[in-house]
Amino acid sequence: MLFLLWFSALFTLPFSGLYAQEENTLLYSARDFGVVPDTEEDMGPVFRALIKEAIDSGRPSVILLEKGCYRISGGDRHYSALVIEKARNMTVRGEGDDTELIFTDPRQGAFFVGQSENVFIESLSIDYDPLPFTQGTVLALSRSEGWFDLAVQENFPLLSETWFSDAPKPHGQWGMIFDRNTKTVKAGAADFIFMELWKQISRRVWRMYPVDSQKDRLTDMQMGDRFVQLARYGNGGALFFWRSFHCGASQVTVYASQSVAVGSLESDRTQLRKIKVYPKPESGRFLSTNSDGVHSQQDTTGPLIEACSFEGMADDGVNIYSRPCLMDALIDSNVIRIGTGGYFCEGDKVQIVDPVQGALLLESTIVRMDRQEDGRLRLTLKDPLVMLRPGIVDWQVYNLSRCGADFVIKDTVFMNHRRHGMMLKSTDGTVENICITNVGGFGIVIGNDPEWPEGVIPARLAFSDIRIEHTGYSRWYGSIDRGAAIQILTRTLDGRMPLSRAVNAIRFDRIAITEPPGAGIAADGAENIVIEDASVVYPEEQKLPRKCSALEFGNVGNLYLDKVSVKAKGVPLQSGILFGNAAEPGEKGVFLNEYHFEGTAPAEAILDKR
Repeated sequence: MLFLLWFSALFTLPFSGLYAQEENTLLYSARDFGVVPDTEEDMGPVFRALIKEAIDSGRPSVILLEKGCYRISGGDRHYSALVIEKARNMTVRGEGDDTELIFTDPRQGAFFVGQSENVFIESLSIDYDPLPFTQGTVLALSRSEGWFDLAVQENFPLLSETWFSDAPKPHGQWGMIFDRNTKTVKAGAADFIFMELWKQISRRVWRMYPVDSQKDRLTDMQMGDRFVQLARYGNGGALFFWRSFHCGASQVTVYASQSVAVGSLESDRTQLRKIKVYPKPESGRFLSTNSDGVHSQQDTTGPLIEACSFEGMADDGVNIYSRPCLMDALIDSNVIRIGTGGYFCEGDKVQIVDPVQGALLLESTIVRMDRQEDGRLRLTLKDPLVMLRPGIVDWQVYNLSRCGADFVIKDTVFMNHRRHGMMLKSTDGTVENICITNVGGFGIVIGNDPEWPEGVIPARLAFSDIRIEHTGYSRWYGSIDRGAAIQILTRTLDGRMPLSRAVNAIRFDRIAITEPPGAGIAADGAENIVIEDASVVYPEEQKLPRKCSALEFGNVGNLYLDKVSVKAKGVPLQSGILFGNAAEPGEKGVFLNEYHFEGTAPAEAILDKR
């Protein structure tokens, strides 16, 4: 009774160019393989068998899912329920959001695509039951004793469920204070609290104990606030692509995930179009995913993110980066030793960075790689580290060949989520027609992060038609030095001014920033920066958490500003534009043309300390 159609005619998928039009495409009706919607039965085993059948055929294939709700249990590989591995030219396609896949193990991801080519998930929605988080209301708290009582909301999982206590500590067991009147993280409050433990004190009430180092964050909490507690598992995601080429998703809606909405690890050219991430309507949920919207790590060519929307995540909208390695020895002028983290191959181009000084020491190519018995790598580089003696060092090595370079983000919206809109630690990317509004962190962060650690040091990024409104409203973001809606920074381990202008060739065209957390744009440790047709607007009487300027430039060189305006009536700005004493002097350092400033005394239009 198995039903299988052979298409001998040309079969064209909605993505032009995803793979060539193929003859003999196999079309699988999921129902005829026992994958049936709107039952209480577990469709996981039969769905996994159908996927295996399609892969084993060795032919281009399409699995068709009709409308309805499918309940899918957890799988036994790759922390995911549905694994597609070593497949080529395969599509799983539903009939829109009404094709709803409900995953029943909140410890696991949904789809995992590994070591595959031209595999796509299309036209369906992803949700969890039970959820990988819970939420409720703060009934009582004792700041002196370091606890608060959380009444778990009806229809949300209880904290006695094992997936909460089994989540890894500390990064899997934490929560967020939400505003009592809106579904957003509470303004002015710490945006995460790690939990040590919790104890049940009545049917739906738990006494929550933060870790000792974060008990002071209870000062941000009031009775009546809402709170979300995560069971965050760091593996997998709603859609996860590993070591895959030209795979992706289209018209997929993600209502929940125990980790990221979309993960792309060591992959190439991941394609994401019309992905929607947001809390399920009429569910009462404050949250969508437990982590980022899109998380791209060590990808060769970065993702295409087009016509997407991201809302309600517990972390960043998009994060693109390469994981660095610790370099512990300079053996010879062009021979180094690095640790076991990261991913490197002969022929890869690397950066060597002193994270304490914020100094870019060298960019070169690996010509030979030898693995030592202890797992560390000995790399021979094409170019030498000049003026440096061999010896023990404490530097970081970033892989420029595996940092998601050439990414494209366009026609996309980020809103109402916990942290930054975009974190871009990559090169040669394009961002256009973007709206970022009401996020707890910064709008756009361009720079390495040696403490987490994440890299690379960015270069050659182009932004156009960007609108950023009301960002950085959680406790720390506006008050920190260089806190801004857009940050362009070479970062150091301790926050000191970077020694080198390592971030290079960043261009902004047509940027509108409203209600920034401090500065509108802050740049430090950067050169060859172009900002053209940009406005920064502060609402009248906006309170600022620090003494700041609308545009702040520290250690910068070759900065070009044209058609820039600042409006800050009644706002205690230091100045419209600040050029710090480390900025390069003269027109070689800064060129400014067509600048308009509306402010309130004693704010200056330009404060030049060079």
